[in-house]
Amino acid sequence: MADANEELRALREQIRAARERVLSLILEREDVLLQQLPQVEADYQLKIGVYEKKLLEAELDCRRLKRKCALAQQAINQGLTATSTVLEAQLDREFASWQKKLNQMTQQYLASVGYWSLMDPMTAHQGRELKTLYRTLVKRLHPDTHPSQSQELQDLFMAACNAYRHGDIALLRSLEVATQELDQDSRSFEDSLDSVEDPDELEVMLVAAQAQVDVMEEELQKAMETPPMPLRDYLEDGAWVAKKVGGLNRQIRSFEEARDQYQGKFEVMRKAGYVC
Repeated sequence: MADANEELRALREQIRAARERVLSLILEREDVLLQQLPQVEADYQLKIGVYEKKLLEAELDCRRLKRKCALAQQAINQGLTATSTVLEAQLDREFASWQKKLNQMTQQYLASVGYWSLMDPMTAHQGRELKTLYRTLVKRLHPDTHPSQSQELQDLFMAACNAYRHGDIALLRSLEVATQELDQDSRSFEDSLDSVEDPDELEVMLVAAQAQVDVMEEELQKAMETPPMPLRDYLEDGAWVAKKVGGLNRQIRSFEEARDQYQGKFEVMRKAGYVC
């Protein structure tokens, strides 16, 4: 009998440990997705992305002018006079995907500027409180551990996510108070776990909990590999950033020089009356 009871206690503790591990992994993943990733993305955009955007602008200008010269020369070869309005309309069509990509990069950059402008520096104490409050709310509301929750609770969890993303401690405090009664769910699980006397049933519960651990570990790894997260440490290295920016600036100058050459070539055709 003593051995049987010890087996039951061991299984229950393993289940509790697995559930706690799931919660920890969820918190790590959420911290990456809601706190670390936006910060790294903003840092990347301000240090590197702005130059990548400038490079794309220079390349697009260069390619448009090169194509513009080619189209004008084609008209000249046919004994026609090229029209700037017609040329620009055709170029807009041909380079629509390039312009779309540039617009997306511009929005990413502006979003990062907005992110930093809305972030207020937190003290170490506030940072700890933010994480503690969010941990409590994840335990009560996260859909991975509460798959059958109501729409109202899902909305509360989304509010908690947004508050955590933006460092809104006041809202997290309010949500913690509003959801305190949900702690009863955890107590009910503990009571029901202690009441299970069938080791086979406990084994099934343990397998399910460990499977959830595996899923959460994979999800955390995916979050850590989401660009630009792998560059987090590099962005703190001033020498690496300077080297990266230097390389981008060299490419920018190269496209700008080529652009100026095509612009000069087009001006010659325009002044000669081949383009109106």
